[in-house]
Amino acid sequence: MKQRVYIQASASYSEIQEKRPFSNRDLDRISQMCIQTVERVSAAAQIQDRNVPLFVGTAYGCLASLYEFNHVYESEGALRVNPSLFPNAVLNAPACRTGISFQIQEPMYTISNGRSSGIDTLELAYLYIAHNEIREAMVCLVEEDSQIARKIAGHSVSEGCFAFHLQTEKGKVEIKETSYVFELQEIQRDSDQQAADTMAFCTLVHEFVSDWEPKDGSSRCLCLERKRIALERV
Repeated sequence: MKQRVYIQASASYSEIQEKRPFSNRDLDRISQMCIQTVERVSAAAQIQDRNVPLFVGTAYGCLASLYEFNHVYESEGALRVNPSLFPNAVLNAPACRTGISFQIQEPMYTISNGRSSGIDTLELAYLYIAHNEIREAMVCLVEEDSQIARKIAGHSVSEGCFAFHLQTEKGKVEIKETSYVFELQEIQRDSDQQAADTMAFCTLVHEFVSDWEPKDGSSRCLCLERKRIALERV
């Protein structure tokens, strides 16, 4: 029997908007943003035990760190490379660094498959909980704007980080699988957005969760699709 899955809390962080320097300069910027945002959503959800499965999604990953590492290697040779930069160049570094910071012993996943990484990561966490593989999950979606990321994307990349706490206990927003969309009535078409851009997707979901303060105990519904997401009150 499939479990119902709810988003209990969400949080966001942007170094550019908040103008707060990171305390640990040994970590890459994506790892720093993940740690800051998970800290915030843990406080918002009043999570005492942070040892929960972690799902990190990013379209481009730590491209700035990888580019810096490879640039020195190609231009000056392997002996000139700073070995301390290598951990930051690994794709799953943000998930591992966040796990170490919060002493997470549960599985940690990194999804990086292009512009749909945001919706794919949230959907993967949903499926794990819905099928009773895990009881709750922390989903962290992050992007870094860098020179190499701009070249790949063809434009500037929206930078920031969002975290969502998912579990089976009833919360503000319930996640529904794709097939359920066709059964919904009076879907708010004005709220439909393309889910291709990670930060645009995260911003919409974060606002959807944060703005919902019902007095009658009702919840909202988040329906995941490949092309868009549908939002409605249920």
